[in-house]
Amino acid sequence: MEFKNTLAISYQFLGNTHSNLGNLQQALAFFEQFNELEKELYADFPQNVVFKNGLAVSYERLGQTHRDLGNLPQALTFFEDETKLFEELYADYPQNVSFKNSLALSYQWLGWFHEEKLQNQEKAQECYRASQALLIELVESFPAYVEFKKNLEWVNERLGSGAA
Repeated sequence: MEFKNTLAISYQFLGNTHSNLGNLQQALAFFEQFNELEKELYADFPQNVVFKNGLAVSYERLGQTHRDLGNLPQALTFFEDETKLFEELYADYPQNVSFKNSLALSYQWLGWFHEEKLQNQEKAQECYRASQALLIELVESFPAYVEFKKNLEWVNERLGSGAA
């Protein structure tokens, strides 16, 4: 288990590095390996929230890479899978700030994807409102945390401007 998890993290780092270098096909290959190992770990240990979170992150990376490659239907599937896992994690652990923030960000970027890539304003607004509700709670609970405020401002701009 420990070896497999460490290997999965290594694939994630390699994928991140290749993505940053613009080697998207190579990044995709590493993210696919990262995802496969995370699926196995989560299947073997479904109660382990670290593995479930890792699987969600692997879907996020695959979604981002497919988006950057122009594979929009595949990207959407991965973003939706990511959001579903973060919804489950947050539902199971509503006091976990990291899971709440991850879900808010997942809604935020899923909204952006619907708005910018799929031209689906209605779905974008729905995602932005879900993100906004979580971010308001985070800002109220942690008023000194700047990232929560920045993300809420960004979402509010998207909602306030009609997401134009």
